[in-house]
Amino acid sequence: MVDLLVPEEGVVPAVAYGMRSRRSSLRGKIVPFAQGRVWLYRDPRQDRSKITDFDVERYALELQNNLTAFYHANLWAELIWRTHASGDAGAAAFELFSDGLQLIQQPGPEPAARARQIGLGVLWRYLSILGVQPELDYCVASERPFQPQEARYYQPGDGGLVTAEWAGPATLQLPPQGAAFLRAANERGLSILTARILEPAVVSRVRAVVLAAIHDAVEAQLNTVHVAGALL
Repeated sequence: MVDLLVPEEGVVPAVAYGMRSRRSSLRGKIVPFAQGRVWLYRDPRQDRSKITDFDVERYALELQNNLTAFYHANLWAELIWRTHASGDAGAAAFELFSDGLQLIQQPGPEPAARARQIGLGVLWRYLSILGVQPELDYCVASERPFQPQEARYYQPGDGGLVTAEWAGPATLQLPPQGAAFLRAANERGLSILTARILEPAVVSRVRAVVLAAIHDAVEAQLNTVHVAGALL
């Protein structure tokens, strides 16, 4: 069984018969994160799709050299699967994850830090596709605008950012630099996220807020976070 992310349909389950056979034309092609054009035969009697051919345009070979990038890509895949690529938003999800997959494999200094910032940017953008991205400009409790250098606070389970006076004991702080980073992910695109490597303490707080918002959105803990959380 293979799950495909298709722009027009979102997540499409399919069967790749004989893909491990030495004679199969699919051998070596059906691998995680490969991108290209797939041919499907739909069996109306069994309501099942069969992969008949796959013209690979791009393999994700660079993920083998960067564990942080590899596990971020795995987290994206799990998120796609759990949310069915946000239903009718398959095209937007496909474009976001395809762009993220290409960018996270590009060489550059501090590869783990770059991959982490790209990964968090993709997750934040996906929250927007899901329609549950926390508001960065206004406190959801008081509706007061945040000041430029004011920290925000996220309460897991509530799904919104608040000012300090509304923050409870379990809230997660998002510093001003973190809010600026997430705003750039929304307004300026993923590529801007690697123009400057943030301080580890800032990335750690952004990570905590973004992963909490993701868990609130899917209403479940993600296996990738449980297994490889230290690398995300």
